[in-house]
Amino acid sequence: AAFLSAVTLGQALLSGSVLVSRVRDRRVYLPLAVFFFALAVSGMSAVLDTPSLQGLPHTVSHLAGGASLPADMLLLPMFWFYVRAMTSEREEVWSRRDLAHLVPAVGGLGIFALLLVTPDADRIALFDTGRDRASTLQTTLFVSIIGLYVIWLGQWFFYALAILKRLIAYRGRLKDLFASTEHLELGWIGWIGVLILIDWAWVAAVFALEVFTDITPVEEPWLSLLDLALVWTLSIWGLRQTPGLATEIAAAEDAAKAEPRYEKSALSDEQIARLADKIKAAMREDQLYRDPDLSLSMLAKHISARPNYVSQTLNAKLGATFFDYVNAWRVKDAQAQLSSGSDTVLAIAFAAGFNTRSSFYTAFKRHVGSTPSAWRKTRACEKAPAE
Repeated sequence: AAFLSAVTLGQALLSGSVLVSRVRDRRVYLPLAVFFFALAVSGMSAVLDTPSLQGLPHTVSHLAGGASLPADMLLLPMFWFYVRAMTSEREEVWSRRDLAHLVPAVGGLGIFALLLVTPDADRIALFDTGRDRASTLQTTLFVSIIGLYVIWLGQWFFYALAILKRLIAYRGRLKDLFASTEHLELGWIGWIGVLILIDWAWVAAVFALEVFTDITPVEEPWLSLLDLALVWTLSIWGLRQTPGLATEIAAAEDAAKAEPRYEKSALSDEQIARLADKIKAAMREDQLYRDPDLSLSMLAKHISARPNYVSQTLNAKLGATFFDYVNAWRVKDAQAQLSSGSDTVLAIAFAAGFNTRSSFYTAFKRHVGSTPSAWRKTRACEKAPAE
């Protein structure tokens, strides 16, 4: 367990250092870097449990445990700030309300400061496995630490709901701006949530046993292995993920400035009809939907219109989000290829503009009602008698 904790600590420090060095999109990556550094501080006490370090003074391990208090209180707020920045349409501006997220961490820092000035005898008694305290100072510190970790355990529900709500709204917004959203949906954050939930349940159970009973749980490496999996998953996806929504919004605004096709007022019915015809022509004649990276701003630039007017036309005249509209054209193209060609389903999916097999199957089944393979077989059977 100590070895796994050491590996986790090293990975967290490395990932945090890489993120701090990034100049572009610092507002997004800095909270995640702080998350990694806090995780490293939090795991320091577990590393000190290594048998080869058992000879260190008790003060070292006690202070490492105390330092984990503010670090633990920073983990969930920093991850929330990261998700918020990653899903934001514009550069996040910090407000005074955000300071409320840091109150538990400040409380942990205060307790750690008290531990620094607490006499060794009181500190050793404080970290004793028993629940009886010999002085008012020990009792106060003990109750404060317990209360802080109760708050920490409760934080999970608050941030889990906040992140879930944010991701649902974010994925809906993506479909207004992108024809392919797989690389931007942040689905990996859901897996992080599962790992955090397991971690939370495990820590809560151990916490309850140690504080409210005389049972001392047996130290096993499973929790350390779970923490390592959590850090590796965050490292891999956190380092490679780029914010897409803010980038596309900026591109749309630039396109609007460069191509002032209409006045800055609501479109008339006639203007909407003309713009709808342009959109259809871009799909039917130019086959713009075949571009797997097609976005609302790219379509707007192609037809010399403002992105917000293109979006208005799609919603009012064509009755679809940008995502659904483009994918309907892709499915229609794929149907024609499936019916007349002999290429593989995957080759046809890519030719029609889809990025992945799964997104193609999902869109095809939604628009047609069956899988591409089943639809092709049905068409083949229908043609057989005529031939």
